[in-house]
Amino acid sequence: MVKKITLFVLASIAFISCQRDHEVKPYSYYHWKTEFSLPQSEKKLITNSLSEKLYLRFFDIVYNEKQQNALPVATTQFTKDTALPFNKVVPVIFIRNSVFTNASNVNLDQLARNTIQKIDRLLSKNFNNTIICEDIQIDCDWSQSTKTSFFSFLESLKKHSPDRLITSTVRLHQIKYREKTGVPPVDKVILMAYNVGDISDSNQKNTIINNTITAKYLERLKTYPIKYNVALPIFEWGILYRHGKIIGLINQYNDQDIKANFNLISETTYIAKNETYIDGNFIYEGDKLRIETVPKKQLKELAILIKEASVIDYETIFYHLTSPLILKFSEDDIKDLVK
Repeated sequence: MVKKITLFVLASIAFISCQRDHEVKPYSYYHWKTEFSLPQSEKKLITNSLSEKLYLRFFDIVYNEKQQNALPVATTQFTKDTALPFNKVVPVIFIRNSVFTNASNVNLDQLARNTIQKIDRLLSKNFNNTIICEDIQIDCDWSQSTKTSFFSFLESLKKHSPDRLITSTVRLHQIKYREKTGVPPVDKVILMAYNVGDISDSNQKNTIINNTITAKYLERLKTYPIKYNVALPIFEWGILYRHGKIIGLINQYNDQDIKANFNLISETTYIAKNETYIDGNFIYEGDKLRIETVPKKQLKELAILIKEASVIDYETIFYHLTSPLILKFSEDDIKDLVK
């Protein structure tokens, strides 16, 4: 009898352990368009994520040479929607590094104050203060030469919004070479686990995802001194080159655009056979276009790499909700990435 009970207990523990191993954690999405509206398909994605949270780009901040100051641009325009599938929003502010290379001309404390005030105005105007905002995220690819100014700005943000968590994105190289790039003075960072190549190099195959390169940069993730979440890529783009030099990124295109205007010359690269206009880019005959995407298998491998390199629990955030590539991933595909 005792033996049977023991076997039953062991089987129960194994079952519960198996259940936990396959338990799907809540995850979130970035919304990265200058117009905020949610079609039913995107609402369903958010609902399925179980997080009740959306990371929403609010505006960018750039350095204006003419005015010799940092100014907000490309503020997101909001469509009124009374049936939002989330109750928390994380405003995301993208800041160009040029703001901090010109820090001698910018009052960083005033910039932080203005940033918080603009966020609060947008929250009040567009969500009627019914949506919870506990975090503010700053996205900036700071460098060794700008870290002091950038970190000072982050500290000022905290001073002007003490009741919120201030978070910052970090790139893979900023995890590995933290002694040079520094560790930002924030409550948490978001590891942007993509864009690992040089898009200006027309000979590369895929700069969005490269797990061989990424693995080398994850070696020190276990010892990173503050908590982190992880952003995984579900997007694709076309990189346009002219005479071997990058001209621009094409984010909105379809198969018909490619077939009608380009000839395939390698696995992922096309050459324009006539002049055309796609996604705000004028394309000349002879221009080259490299299409980069995120294959499901490689994305799963990336998710496993990060999980194995981590010693803490973290939230997974997918970039981004409004990418057409999302439609090629089933709900099970996405949930399989966060187990």
